[in-house]
Amino acid sequence: MRTALLQACLKTQDAILADFLVRCVDFDRMARMRARSQEGAAATPIEEPKLEAHADLWRQVMARPRSKATGSLFDSASLGFDVLVAYTIEELYGEVESTNADRELAPILGDRLYTVRVQRARARLAGKRAAELPGYPNKAGVGAEAQG
Repeated sequence: MRTALLQACLKTQDAILADFLVRCVDFDRMARMRARSQEGAAATPIEEPKLEAHADLWRQVMARPRSKATGSLFDSASLGFDVLVAYTIEELYGEVESTNADRELAPILGDRLYTVRVQRARARLAGKRAAELPGYPNKAGVGAEAQG
């Protein structure tokens, strides 16, 4: 299903539809989150998505120029398409710490967090391992920077 959604995203010229299709690629997110939280319990195992299976399509989608979606049904209307793609890649293939960093750093970093996310997604698509990805800024250091 991810293959079909990514291929459709490459074919459309409609920014709102492309936005929607990228979001749909993470269709099983809630089931994966539920399975992770019940790890060790009698949970139904959910196979984690593998980046290698769709890396070429993701590279094409991320590289494709798109204008910002206007009139979007989603709150990403002010974001560039590459940011939405990067967020989706990180949510699908990233570590839990990546999502936690977003929650902690978004109020402090604002738009600068988007740059980190895009850098991380591009590094993932280039085959970098988790330890080789650009790191998130230290919350304490960022907080001090923002205050002074």
